[in-house]
Amino acid sequence: MRVRPFVSSCQKFRPSLVLSFFLYLILAHGAFAQMDCDPGVNICLKIMTTEQEALIGVNVVIDEKYYASSDAEGRCQIPVTYRSDTASISFVGFKTQRIPLERLTRRLNIITMKSDLNDLGEVVVIGRREVSRDNIAQKVELLSRPQIDRVHPSSSTDILEKSGVLFVQKSQLGGGSPVIRGFEANRILLVVDNVRMNNAIYRAGHLQNAITVDPYLLKRTEVQLGPSSLLYGSDALGGVVHFVSKDAGIDVSQTDARSELSYGLSYGSAANERGVHVDFNMGRAKLGILTSLSYVDFDDLKAGKRYSRDFPEFGRRAFFADRRMGRDTIIGNDRDHVQIGTAYHQLDLTQKFRYLYSDDWTFGANFQFSNSSDIPRYDALTEPGTADRSLRWADWYYGPQRRSLTSLNADWHRAQRYWDNARFILSNQLITEERNTRRFDSDILTRNQERVRVWSATADFEKQLDTILLGSLLRYGADLQFNRVKSQVREINITDSTRMTPGQGLTRYPSEKANLSSFSVYGMAENKFLEEKLRVQAGLRLGVESIAVAYRAHPTIEWPTEYLEGVTRTVGVITANAGAKYRMDDQRTLRATLGTAYRNPNIDDQGKIRIRNQQILIPNLTLKPERSVSLEIGGEQKLSLPYPFGASRIQLDLFYTLVHNEIVRQAMPLPSGDTVIISEGESLQTIAQVNANTGRIRGWFLGFDTELIDRLDLSIRFNATRGVSTLEDGSRQAAAHIPPFFGLVELGTSSERDWDARLALRFNGSKRAERFAPNSSDNLEFATADGSLGWMTWNLYFDYDLSRKLSVSAGLENIFDLHYRTFSSGVSAPGRNFSLRLRGTL
Repeated sequence: MRVRPFVSSCQKFRPSLVLSFFLYLILAHGAFAQMDCDPGVNICLKIMTTEQEALIGVNVVIDEKYYASSDAEGRCQIPVTYRSDTASISFVGFKTQRIPLERLTRRLNIITMKSDLNDLGEVVVIGRREVSRDNIAQKVELLSRPQIDRVHPSSSTDILEKSGVLFVQKSQLGGGSPVIRGFEANRILLVVDNVRMNNAIYRAGHLQNAITVDPYLLKRTEVQLGPSSLLYGSDALGGVVHFVSKDAGIDVSQTDARSELSYGLSYGSAANERGVHVDFNMGRAKLGILTSLSYVDFDDLKAGKRYSRDFPEFGRRAFFADRRMGRDTIIGNDRDHVQIGTAYHQLDLTQKFRYLYSDDWTFGANFQFSNSSDIPRYDALTEPGTADRSLRWADWYYGPQRRSLTSLNADWHRAQRYWDNARFILSNQLITEERNTRRFDSDILTRNQERVRVWSATADFEKQLDTILLGSLLRYGADLQFNRVKSQVREINITDSTRMTPGQGLTRYPSEKANLSSFSVYGMAENKFLEEKLRVQAGLRLGVESIAVAYRAHPTIEWPTEYLEGVTRTVGVITANAGAKYRMDDQRTLRATLGTAYRNPNIDDQGKIRIRNQQILIPNLTLKPERSVSLEIGGEQKLSLPYPFGASRIQLDLFYTLVHNEIVRQAMPLPSGDTVIISEGESLQTIAQVNANTGRIRGWFLGFDTELIDRLDLSIRFNATRGVSTLEDGSRQAAAHIPPFFGLVELGTSSERDWDARLALRFNGSKRAERFAPNSSDNLEFATADGSLGWMTWNLYFDYDLSRKLSVSAGLENIFDLHYRTFSSGVSAPGRNFSLRLRGTL
């Protein structure tokens, strides 16, 4: 198998030099530390959240003797004359701490405030506006930076997979396709820093684009479960995954520039992971600048060695294809738990600016670039050939996957006639994808390349109405998107690298023109009743989407004249949502939402041409939007349990979703009436995407959190989903993308100041073969004869703060080296993995 490295400065990356640099930083750590507080006169505090964000206005009280409040950087000073006293540190939504001052050092002391277990006052981003989670009727899960660090993620999808909140499918190591409540790929919305990632070629099967987000720079990840089209538009049928990265910091209290350097090293034994991250933040009174670089390199992934007794050969990589002496050769693999064809590496760069123009206006700029090496498609590389001990493909890999983002934003905070707060965002994205395929014993490599340019403009407003609509809070805005897709195909003779002219093969998307544009407006009102115990939200969104495609003449397919001249289709959509949250008392909260969502068929749905399993997918330009109606009922209850339990909370959510005009693949003739196409000597049956099915999805979520004795906490997450599709003829079959029962049990303990240890049990139930959706991306061919096997792994993590600005973490994942493969995945999960992380700041 041939894998091309990407052409960049990463080719000159030398881990030894970087390691030397970081060792220097560690040794020089104390020399570079700076303080503005004189430790000879005052006890110096810096009060932070667990996300390492400064808390402003924290109350620091010593009985009735002394009172102070933290400043814009979270800093506070206490005279040393009070060293023998105890300070009470309190802030709304966080646990009050009582700290004997004699325990503190004479240097700067970092005080970390933990959120109250029963307080949901964290701020999350809903529709590009920051909102307290306590004010939201919809189910939202927040994965903070400390939670991210604890699970030692190698990619952004690792964060989701290890959270116990949602399910992740993988076709290769360099990927990960999130599943929310039975919806996957282009039926859930990915967002990074308030900008949509979904574009015109996001497909319906499995989608691996989430790995292009830098996991080392994330401040938090927010998962909105359930329909979210009201505030986000198309694609949010199942929910939204919002990646929020670290901002450029501004220090309003300083006139001179202040700077901070953060760095990290990572290692994982299962894939010989080597990672490095560094970001530099310089801020002063009005300007903040953040520069970040992350690089990670993986070898082939080792799966677990403890195989299933019933299927001892399942998942073994017994042989692989390699090019030797000008010929494709089958090579035996003595270490068959090593999944040959999974290695890759990736570079992520970020540059951010934030400028405080005035008390009313703040401007920001965000530049992101992600570039990978070739990423082998492992599931395709294991696809058997026609003969015994043979393979269908000698090469199947994604070319360097590149994503660049430029966004400019402005926030206006001044009461006007029509708004109190406004946010404007302009963004441009360029996404480049390649698919390279070569059959075993063939000299011709087929390369499909897609370039997608996305322009977007959004405006969001907020207005508190004093008399209209009973004094409601009104949120409204508009969203404009334009996508342009360029699709090419080339054939390369690998023996002499001769490149055939473009146009001889079939492009994946329309070869002449492929554009998609959309415009929508929305409005949502929120009000409080019953002495502010009841919050009610309701809104409406109106949108229109247009797609324009044209094909070039091709000898394989006889296109109708209108396909050659160009076809334009426009559809309109309306979606509505209503929700209520009732805080009965300090112990109980109830939530309910009823809403609709939609997904407009994009260019991948309507215009794609793809060959797989003796079938060829042909365009269908008559598709209608997928629509869903969802009902969710949930609640939270504080519990008073007997010893040894302390503060406890239980959460329960029930949901039911009905999907109309579900897009599925069915047999369909060409415009000429032909049902068979001859390509490369193969007879291919023509199929197309059609609106045929009605889907029903139901499920539940159960969560339990408690504080036990001796600084011990327990967290439990259970998720169950079921789904069925009703076909045009009235018959029923299993719905696709429905994962088996899964969840997480985590037991943790920590010291008051410097260490934290956690034992995590992650588990999946089994899924019988008859419950797989037929001819779907459930990928029964990559499971056992019985279907997907159940599994449970034991994982241990330990974090230790070596100093106030330097920490080390160690983890042992899949301790018992179990071999398992998650539902619908084409690659086995990592075996026993020892991981090591080093994080620090200067």
